Amino acid sequence: MSPVTTVTSNVYSAVGNGQRPPVPPVGTVVRASDVPDAPPDHAWLVEDIWREAGVGIVGGPPKGLKTWTVAELAVSVASGTPFLGIHNVKSSGPVLAYFAEDSLPDIKLRLNALCANRDVDLKSLHIDLIDANQLLLNHSGHIKWLDEQVRQAKPRLLILDPFVRLFRGNEDDAGQVAAVLGHLRRLQREHGTAVLLVHHVRKGASSTSGATLRGSGDLHAFGDSNLYLTPTRTGSRIVVEHRSARAPAPFTVGLTLLEHGGVAGLELVEDAADDDDAGAEAPLEDRVTKCLTEANAALGLTDMQQLLRVGRTRLSRRLKEMEDAGDLDRDGTKFRLRSVPGEG
Repeated sequence: MSPVTTVTSNVYSAVGNGQRPPVPPVGTVVRASDVPDAPPDHAWLVEDIWREAGVGIVGGPPKGLKTWTVAELAVSVASGTPFLGIHNVKSSGPVLAYFAEDSLPDIKLRLNALCANRDVDLKSLHIDLIDANQLLLNHSGHIKWLDEQVRQAKPRLLILDPFVRLFRGNEDDAGQVAAVLGHLRRLQREHGTAVLLVHHVRKGASSTSGATLRGSGDLHAFGDSNLYLTPTRTGSRIVVEHRSARAPAPFTVGLTLLEHGGVAGLELVEDAADDDDAGAEAPLEDRVTKCLTEANAALGLTDMQQLLRVGRTRLSRRLKEMEDAGDLDRDGTKFRLRSVPGEG
């Protein structure tokens, strides 16, 4: 009897009568038509930007505003306020984040700046920061520890920044990378949390896309939602990708000084070399006038920002100029046209 036959016979004899041993349970089989429909209002974590309970990559070169961008997402999800003042949060809740390249005081400084830009107190938000010298996604003990933190915190969003500090192995080895991504997918499925992994692109890439990410192509294939940042003269241009939804048009973000104290925050900016109306659909004053005319009511800064899709600081400055020029009246925190064209 061959060695293979001997092993097979011993296994069968263990269950008696030559029957096959029971198969360990892995999952269940469900008829496609019996799968519950996804609630439309909960398809997004952040509308047009990140799928609810989606996994994905925020990719870009060093100093490309990746950490600022994910911090903006963290504050948006935790506070329920729109991402960049425009993209509504559909499923707000706790955030758990590990920033391996930044000190906790530096991250707190950034979060406070982004909160101040929203008139939100950081103390009121459930944002937990992992304080660890090292967290490795290919270390079984570290993964078990992370799993426990996610189980306890029940975050809507888990942020891991960046992959190069979280992985000790060969980024080009598809097997090693796939094992790590499998751990993250399991966390997402078991706990219903979105997982955002920050990663760098290869040196010398003239633009940023999934094809330019360092390491295995599994990283690009992993994402339900991906954001790719490419530095520009005014900040970083963001291209969004989704596995099963239409992506918004690319947009540019940049750091700006805020009026409340000169602390840098992240906002939408124009692609032009300076902060004028170059490249806009029309001068911003005309767009504000049209917006208020069509609304036929006083509007707040946040409402106009979402309608006009323009940075908060730039819009605030222009509204103040129009108020000083006598074109607008302020009613508390809202603005209305002093004289509506065509009336009277």
